[in-house]
Amino acid sequence: MQRPAPCLSNPHNRASSVLFGCIAALTAMAALGCGGEEETVPGPDAGADTSADAATDVMEDATDGSSQGDAGADVVEVPEWMTWDVAEAGPYTIGHRVLEHTYVAYEGDEPRTIRVHVWYPSTDTSGLQSDYLAGAFLDELAWENAALAAPVIDGRYPVHVYSHGHQGFAGTSAFLMRHFASHGWVAVAPDHTNNLLTQNLEPRPRDLFWHRHSDVSESLNVLENLPAEDPLAGLVDTSRVVMSGHSFGVHSVWGSIGATYDMDGVREMCSNNEGCSDALLATFEAGARDERIVAAMPLAGSINRDLFGADGHASVTVPVLAMSGTEDQVGADRQFAETQGVSVLWIDLAGGCHQTFALGYCDTLDPALGFTIVNAWALAFARMHVLNDSSAPVVGLLDNSISPWPEVAFQQHD
Repeated sequence: MQRPAPCLSNPHNRASSVLFGCIAALTAMAALGCGGEEETVPGPDAGADTSADAATDVMEDATDGSSQGDAGADVVEVPEWMTWDVAEAGPYTIGHRVLEHTYVAYEGDEPRTIRVHVWYPSTDTSGLQSDYLAGAFLDELAWENAALAAPVIDGRYPVHVYSHGHQGFAGTSAFLMRHFASHGWVAVAPDHTNNLLTQNLEPRPRDLFWHRHSDVSESLNVLENLPAEDPLAGLVDTSRVVMSGHSFGVHSVWGSIGATYDMDGVREMCSNNEGCSDALLATFEAGARDERIVAAMPLAGSINRDLFGADGHASVTVPVLAMSGTEDQVGADRQFAETQGVSVLWIDLAGGCHQTFALGYCDTLDPALGFTIVNAWALAFARMHVLNDSSAPVVGLLDNSISPWPEVAFQQHD
């Protein structure tokens, strides 16, 4: 059966292709179909935009793939993956697959079924484009069920887990998922059932605020419990994971890294929304911390003080990279100011809007440039905190001693 080619690709940068038009695509869903079944490109860098050229020059100057101390000392070779520029697509093409998973989130809850999307490195040079949402969002750069490339980072695949925004879907930030996969990572994201573009409940069910955390943890469990015959079985390292979340996904992030719930706020939410069972209240009180997550990236959002209270963040012990845009006033400045005591690095992109970190709709910052910045910072942060990468380009970007993009305003507190 022929599948329509993606009509919603980003015209600015093929290698950072975006699935434009969340709402527009929904209304035009029946009209989608540009023809063609298979996409063939030489690799993830094909036709790449040159917006990152200056950054690449700076990053390449910082490393030559080796390390040498005093004059005459032996040269220490670094792993090949550490030489790959975080601002550029890695050497792999991208495979994508979807796994369905049913679980019970807390005592007394109904069985919950989620779709778990997985992006992974491949060496295929052609394939059937991925379908993220019933034909409405097709990705020409992530190929469905592509062959799996062998792991090159200590013999396993490091993991990035992502939580989408309100009425979104797992692939809303596919540009970021693909970037990690092209560098040898596995990226995983659940469709948050009952909070999707095509399937949403209003008002938000009171247990949705918990389900977002449990969906993330269950997605990692899925990777850990793949059947023996699965190509990924036993090769995915979920012991040290980086998490990101966009918009409402920022709520998912803070709870999953250990922010404690303010139970007065939870009870108020419950009283305004059909009540909560004792089991659900106890679940919120116990917290959602997933110890496998060792670093986190809230994107275009802020911690929910109605639910986490004034000091719920204080229990967080993992490093945080917050990213936001100046044209998207979502409280990222307050989040930074109010999280003293937590290691938070915050970058604010001049001209960046809410979709700079997701679908790409933004007329105040070129989407390709925005994606390049987000990709570079996210991968550098993940490499430092998941893979213990202390190479000069990574450290330099994250301490702002290497500053290739004037659009980035940098602040940090420990």
